[in-house]
Amino acid sequence: MIPIYLCEDDKFQLECWRKIINNTILINEWDMKIKAATDTPCDLLRLVNKSKPENAVYFLDIDLKNSMNGIQLAAEIRKYDPRSFIIFITTHEEMALNTFKYKVEPLGYIIKEAPDFKDQIKDCLQNVCEKYHVPNNPVTDVLTIRMESKLLIIPYDEIYYIEPSTQSHRVRLHKDHEILEFSSSLTDIKSKLDKRFMMCHKSFIVNCNHISRVDKKTYTVHFKNGKTCPCSVRLCNQLCGRLAEL
Repeated sequence: MIPIYLCEDDKFQLECWRKIINNTILINEWDMKIKAATDTPCDLLRLVNKSKPENAVYFLDIDLKNSMNGIQLAAEIRKYDPRSFIIFITTHEEMALNTFKYKVEPLGYIIKEAPDFKDQIKDCLQNVCEKYHVPNNPVTDVLTIRMESKLLIIPYDEIYYIEPSTQSHRVRLHKDHEILEFSSSLTDIKSKLDKRFMMCHKSFIVNCNHISRVDKKTYTVHFKNGKTCPCSVRLCNQLCGRLAEL
């Protein structure tokens, strides 16, 4: 899921943003969610520092009626979330040049009074989704899957292992505290993953970054969250070799 953060000093406008964004997400069935909406930059930075999001979306007003403006806030956000997507919503179009000074590289600018305000918000969110959905994207490192009519975006780091489902042509993706089941095959999934993943068995793809140890006596893979999966005799040495490289 793609996290979204908002910062606007006017609480009425902040609530308008929230409604427009939530409605846009709902209508388009995007895997996004507003994590926080604040009216001060300090509150937003405190939340970002605590939750440590990656590749999040930030809608920021430029004139925040604060000692820190939206452009300076964006520069601070880049320290916590360097690959974030920043969109400025403002009445001060002339301040856009300051973004070059602070090197924040925003995804876009939206003028508050623009007649197509809602459409511009939708375009920005769609742009973010398209960037996330690029296969083997080194910037986002995510797996995009479809569950029913909705696209889900799963960061590679959240995946522990993947196995076939008991139902034909479906797989089960194991996260730390969640299991997702959807239509696909191990072959198709493997082609979309990077080098941190490998087959340890004909029926299991594992994320090597989450493995705590491999028991060569029982041919069992142990994960850092306490879960386990089998490992084939043939692939056990290859897996151990990959772990040694990491």
